[in-house]
Amino acid sequence: MASHVSLSKSFFGNQMALEYLSLFLLAGNVMSAGDARTEPTVLMVDINHFRTEQVERGRATAKDDIANGRQAFYLGTCSFPSPASKAEVRRIERTKRGLMRIEVKPREYDACNDVIEPAVRIEAFVEGYNDVSGAELSRRHGENWYQKVGQ
Repeated sequence: MASHVSLSKSFFGNQMALEYLSLFLLAGNVMSAGDARTEPTVLMVDINHFRTEQVERGRATAKDDIANGRQAFYLGTCSFPSPASKAEVRRIERTKRGLMRIEVKPREYDACNDVIEPAVRIEAFVEGYNDVSGAELSRRHGENWYQKVGQ
């Protein structure tokens, strides 16, 4: 039977959590003192709290930006656009110009590169930031503000 390891949030309570988890998994089997079993260790980690922390961090940053007169909105772009995505690139450029017309700073993040490890953290931060920023933009410019700036 496989041994089980439980890791608490206090162990993984910082932004290096996934890096620690990777190192732990690379280490292979973990056995307690005197344990002669050779079954693999089953490691179950709920990473939702890592994501939740980043969403909350994004929300707090957006609230601070709004309170200090720095309205912004994140747009997902691709670091390696293909010819098929030229229309998407044009749409993003229109949206950036539209955001600048209403005095909102467009910020970009790489929404296509799933290879980089921090992608989960970045997407969670952006989700939180845009939730708050989008609500403020809806309050100021109406519910369909995003359709308007993308025209």
